[in-house]
Amino acid sequence: MKRWLVPITITAGLAAGAGPAVAAAPVPVDTTPFPIACPTFDLTAQLSGKSGTIALPGGRLMFNSPDLRIALTGPTGKTASYVITGGTWLGPRWQSSVYAIAS
Repeated sequence: MKRWLVPITITAGLAAGAGPAVAAAPVPVDTTPFPIACPTFDLTAQLSGKSGTIALPGGRLMFNSPDLRIALTGPTGKTASYVITGGTWLGPRWQSSVYAIAS
């Protein structure tokens, strides 16, 4: 069930935009609802809270997201909300791929 948290956290970090090479304060995320396609149905997701990007040495990035939340609405209109606060680190792995660590 938690396999979808990493893609959503990465998407939220990318949506917040890349910041300068120094640590910048997290900024409010875009609250525009967006679709998530599941195998047998579609969800509508909406983020709220803050997110920021920190550029690290070696081409690595850290997406931090204090008080980041997501509301998921299913085809029946039922909504579930989750706190997805944490950090996600992205960086080059070897020469041809990217690794991600979410906490």
